[in-house]
Amino acid sequence: MNTRRRTGSSTAARRAAPDLLQQFLDLEKAGWKGAAGTAIACSRHRADFYTDVTQRMGERGWLEWHFLELDGAPVAAHLAIRFGRSLVLTKIAYDEAYARLGPGNLLFRALAARAFADDGIDEVNCLTNMQWHQNWAMPTVGYHDMVITRNRPLPRLAGLVEVQGIGLARRAQATPLGASLVQRAKAVRAA
Repeated sequence: MNTRRRTGSSTAARRAAPDLLQQFLDLEKAGWKGAAGTAIACSRHRADFYTDVTQRMGERGWLEWHFLELDGAPVAAHLAIRFGRSLVLTKIAYDEAYARLGPGNLLFRALAARAFADDGIDEVNCLTNMQWHQNWAMPTVGYHDMVITRNRPLPRLAGLVEVQGIGLARRAQATPLGASLVQRAKAVRAA
């Protein structure tokens, strides 16, 4: 296995960004995300969004692609944004045929070793709090929802209803019935 990294800091890498995005999209869609309909490529709107975003990030030198390859084929990948001394993993994917080998963990391990050893990175942010993060003893960081509205009665009321709805939905998900309803809704959405 070998790892490779492409950044948006060179002209060649910027030109390669769409090709690398397609490799990432194919890898992500091939597994459970594709089956559940949550992969980027399952939505033309999302695919167009990521095509535009990766192009723009590449032009600014912020884009990083990390791939772990086996016999020349990607088995794990990261779509990352580099801001100064911070690296944000916005999307990850791996080949489920190699799941028992932990290709995503192997890629993350290589990234962490390289990043903190010689890349001058002080922070790697995964934007989520997933089970696999426990392998790395990563600290969790609180995130907050914010609703911005115009300072007029009707928009403020709509914003208040939205904030209350988010809180209610989160509290409901913590109950067995709420969790069951969420699972059913996800299954219906995926179908």
